[in-house]
Amino acid sequence: MDNSDPESPDLYERAENINQPGIKILWSGFYFALSYLLVSYSGYLVQALNASVIGYDVIFSYEGVSISGGTSPWTAKRIAFVFLAPPLHGMLISWIGFALCHTFTFKYSHLRIFFFWLSINGFALFYSYFFTGILAFGNFYTKYFTGFAAFFAWLYLGKGTITFLLLTFTALFTIYPLLFGWLTLSFSHSSELMERKQGRKIIFLNVLVFPFITGIILVFITTYPLDKAFQVVRWLVYPIVFSIIYSWFLSIKHATAIVKKGGIENRSPWLLLLLMVIIILAGRFLLPVKIVL
Repeated sequence: MDNSDPESPDLYERAENINQPGIKILWSGFYFALSYLLVSYSGYLVQALNASVIGYDVIFSYEGVSISGGTSPWTAKRIAFVFLAPPLHGMLISWIGFALCHTFTFKYSHLRIFFFWLSINGFALFYSYFFTGILAFGNFYTKYFTGFAAFFAWLYLGKGTITFLLLTFTALFTIYPLLFGWLTLSFSHSSELMERKQGRKIIFLNVLVFPFITGIILVFITTYPLDKAFQVVRWLVYPIVFSIIYSWFLSIKHATAIVKKGGIENRSPWLLLLLMVIIILAGRFLLPVKIVL
């Protein structure tokens, strides 16, 4: 008869150490960093292209977008077309990443984890623009006066109304990260972990927290000091997203009835090291390059 406590500390040793070595966490962290850089850079690229299409002179890089010239004055529609492009692009990327992660089978575990992080990073980009809008507080000269704040200002809404709208949308979109709960559990290899709250804490750490820490360090090494003001705000979004996912983790009763155990395929640490070196070098030399449109 087994008298062991299902919530005992040795749950980690019994179920986790066997099949979840640290290299898998590092691989996940790499995919976080790669998708983060792609989402960030493509967000500025879409904004730059939109501004160029309507006749403005544009210079962009990972540092941001500089817009000047143009033969027509700014209007609310033009502001929406240009300055809402990055956050809306982020939400679109999040939907695409979520759909693809859900579509691929567990056989393609590395593709799934890439699209998983792509979805989370897309949402983080979108969600961060509510916080930058709040930080702007109607100040036209701050870097944060962009996105939703700029659009609402061009609708001639008052400072109080804009702040209220930004806070309201910030609260409403706390529902969205609940979608990531199922996907997070699907990367656990162990049904035993899924069925216990202590086990779900282990899944939470290994699937979200530890890869995030690894990925953020890689992003920092690759990009610092580019766009540091916006990146700091976005990094503060992740604890909010993770807290919502964690709350969902603790609320469900039978996780194995929702998902089947999956995990991530083990791959060479030397290949991972090579890819990390490539992403760092590419980021240091390519991301700062200013492109004129």
